[in-house]
Amino acid sequence: MQIGTDQDVPDRHLTPAARRLLGMSDAIIGEWSERVRREVEGMADMAHPILINTMPVFLQNLVEAISPGHPRNLASSNSSIAMAHGSERARMTDYRPQDIAHEYQLFRDSLFDVSERLGLALDREQRALINGSIDSAVLESISAYSAAQAAFRTNYIATLAHDLRTPLSVIMSAISMLDADADAARIAMLAAAMRKNLDRADQMLREMLDTAALHSSEYLPIQPGDLELMDLVHDVVRDAPLHSGGYLILGEEARGFWCGQSLRRALENLIRNAVKYGQRDTPITVAVQPRDEQVTLSVHNMGKPIPPDQIAEHFLMFRRGSQCAKVHGWGLGLAFVKNVAESHGGSINIDSSAENGTTVSLELPRQAIPAASERRAKWQRASQH
Repeated sequence: MQIGTDQDVPDRHLTPAARRLLGMSDAIIGEWSERVRREVEGMADMAHPILINTMPVFLQNLVEAISPGHPRNLASSNSSIAMAHGSERARMTDYRPQDIAHEYQLFRDSLFDVSERLGLALDREQRALINGSIDSAVLESISAYSAAQAAFRTNYIATLAHDLRTPLSVIMSAISMLDADADAARIAMLAAAMRKNLDRADQMLREMLDTAALHSSEYLPIQPGDLELMDLVHDVVRDAPLHSGGYLILGEEARGFWCGQSLRRALENLIRNAVKYGQRDTPITVAVQPRDEQVTLSVHNMGKPIPPDQIAEHFLMFRRGSQCAKVHGWGLGLAFVKNVAESHGGSINIDSSAENGTTVSLELPRQAIPAASERRAKWQRASQH
């Protein structure tokens, strides 16, 4: 995170009220953090550094802004603090623009409530400066958020276009090598190459449709039916990309009521990620672990771990962590897998370390419909209000 700001001004420029407010920083940020966890969707379990983000610096700027004679007229004056906040929210959370506005409103409420509780009486002019600073920060943050989202989408489309050129080029080359004198063996070889690359292009287009689905609704539509999960695992691994370390299947049979098509796509995504980012000479392990009413489906690979502060980022569309920067891809896979798990009423977890490698686990209830239907109904009821 990069924040442009002016040089710190000595404490003597702060008024007594500003100094008292600065001394309440921990209480204000603590109160605000609790409210954000309670009221902003998806933030209940967010890592503390990601949650607080730039707000402590914003509060310090706000303290300076309410001091007459200080060169900072508003908390975001001479600073990119609010823009950095919006950009970080776009990159590292599932925030929507209204969530940014909401958390700034919660910040305003927390600041006024804590200052009143601790006996600091802010005058009318100070309250007006605080309100003006927060209103300005909301506009700047949402603007930066929107710019970041637009950049993600632009990069996604550019990557898609670039990736589609490869299979299309192979197909065109194969067509150009077909001639009336080609023997059966040559025709079969060229046909196999065309089929393989058509399948690859089809996979890309299906992922593009998944992207549209993820944008248009909270959960993917699923069609659950009776399914033996271990049979699905063997089927997907049999058609998986070549991997020099091979594949290892562990666990036991687990039957449930799930959507085979979406779970197949999710498992294919996890295996492709393991092949891309995993250590080449070690096996990729796919495991099925049934437990009463829950079943865990996991994919494990050795290799460079995901930094703890980037794990949440891996579940966001169009974004990939820094350890994936040199590997070509769209940044959609884990967002899709997460949505599949949640559409079944389940969840997804990443466990990653240098010693133990990376494991992505889907926790699935054996009966998908009740949990998924309940969550979808809840979302639909909320959207009507």
